[in-house]
Amino acid sequence: EYTRLMHFIKEVSHAIKSAIPCKRIGTMIAGFDIPHAHIHLLPINNSSVLNFNSTPLKLTEERMKEIATLISKNYIATQ
Repeated sequence: EYTRLMHFIKEVSHAIKSAIPCKRIGTMIAGFDIPHAHIHLLPINNSSVLNFNSTPLKLTEERMKEIATLISKNYIATQ
């Protein structure tokens, strides 16, 4: 399961990096507020972004949908 999950994360990370200009895709696995783990894939240019206490980026719903579409298209293109 873990190997398949990590392979999926790698594929999605490539799709995100193709959709959003960034140096890397940061990966965080967290489960403090919920009874199971969540995997967060974050486009980053430096590691300070990997702080969940920092102010989140605010995007319009329209922009979020545009980014989701780009990520989806880039993911499908790799399949």
